[in-house]
Amino acid sequence: MQISETHKAWGEKVRHEREKKGWTIARLAAESGVHETTILRIERGTLIANDDLKWKLAGIFQARMDWLWAWPTITPPIPEAVAS
Repeated sequence: MQISETHKAWGEKVRHEREKKGWTIARLAAESGVHETTILRIERGTLIANDDLKWKLAGIFQARMDWLWAWPTITPPIPEAVAS
């Protein structure tokens, strides 16, 4: 399975929030009621959470609701010729 940049970015967002709380993957899995493998796959970008899990994660992270639904913005790299 090819990992899309969007999936990767969303997974990084989840990992960042988990690490901000100082939690392990096991702790986030227990708090959200899913298996550790699910959290690991989300953070790696190989799985996007379903809507129920997104709601749980938003509550756990005490995140704004737009965090729950928003896909991360992916900014393409600027070619060197344009950046110079």
